[in-house]
Amino acid sequence: MKSMTLTVDISRKYNEGIVKRLDNMNFFQLSKEKTGRRDLYNFAVALGINQNYHTRPEPRESFYRTEGMGNSYYLYSSLFFRDEISSDLTKIDAILDSNKVIGLSEEYANTGFSVLEEKEKNENSESFMYDLINKTDELYTQFCEDNREN
Repeated sequence: MKSMTLTVDISRKYNEGIVKRLDNMNFFQLSKEKTGRRDLYNFAVALGINQNYHTRPEPRESFYRTEGMGNSYYLYSSLFFRDEISSDLTKIDAILDSNKVIGLSEEYANTGFSVLEEKEKNENSESFMYDLINKTDELYTQFCEDNREN
């Protein structure tokens, strides 16, 4: 396995923009005081996955150190498997490249931070929360329909 990068990165514009604003205003309880960087990052990844596209973080800036990643790496690996390997299992060895795995999560997080930035500008925390609850309900309904026994 290739050595893992030391940091998980996001775009500088989000690190200097939406992340600093979140810390100062605590939109949706996402300030550094209330939410760790890894959890904020994972929330952004989830928002990016929900958008169903990912964008490269340019220019890149360190967001948190990989030593604090914990079990989140397995989330990033499953995302990498879904996007890069599942349609062609001959590529399975690519999952051992932690830089590619983390790189894909960075791209989804970058998209998620753009969503957060848009929500922070145009919605209040309460309406954002209700949007997320509605999305969760939709996903749960779809899950139940997909797994209904015939």
